[in-house]
Amino acid sequence: MVIVISLFLYGVLLAFLFLQIKYTRGSMFVVFFWWTMGSALLAILERFSRDRSLLQDIPWEPISNFYFLLGLFLFFLFLFRMVWPHPLLREHQLFERALELEAQKNHVNALRVAKQLLARSPGSPKTRYLMGKVLNEQGRFHEALPHLEFAHGLDPNSVSILLELGTSYIRLQRYQEAFVTFEKTLALRPEDTYAVEQIAICQQKLKHLSTKQ
Repeated sequence: MVIVISLFLYGVLLAFLFLQIKYTRGSMFVVFFWWTMGSALLAILERFSRDRSLLQDIPWEPISNFYFLLGLFLFFLFLFRMVWPHPLLREHQLFERALELEAQKNHVNALRVAKQLLARSPGSPKTRYLMGKVLNEQGRFHEALPHLEFAHGLDPNSVSILLELGTSYIRLQRYQEAFVTFEKTLALRPEDTYAVEQIAICQQKLKHLSTKQ
């Protein structure tokens, strides 16, 4: 019975891993996979030994207990990592991890890491920029804007912050503020083609609104 429960726990872990395969590191997946296969092999051997005297002398009870306890440990460890993905990483490592997840379009976990970083350093412009960027990528521009405005207030010459802030403004149809923001971006980085394109869009939208009035 113990080994059946152990197999069930490993099966649940394996299912989680397949669901999370896009952002689970390959090495971790291999370890979990082989532990699962090891448990399955033990269960097969245990059932086989009922009819094979050759295997009856193997101490199945401590082996199955070991795998059961190991399964419990891994199960709760996995749940802990789902809630608090990177408890031992430093802030710059968390920042890079969130950007990596965002680049993989893994918005849910990117936001989870960004929130973890925000809890550590809520007054950091880098942290607020990250929150704004992740929320922008999810289309949550109203939520992103306060973070980006906060970051801009602390670091007004950051081109990265200005680009994300301008994106929030233009998506919220605040074209005048977007225009000013992208002009500041061009003053700091004249070759930025994205800012040039967004300024053209803002001018077109503002002209259209003025003719309607």
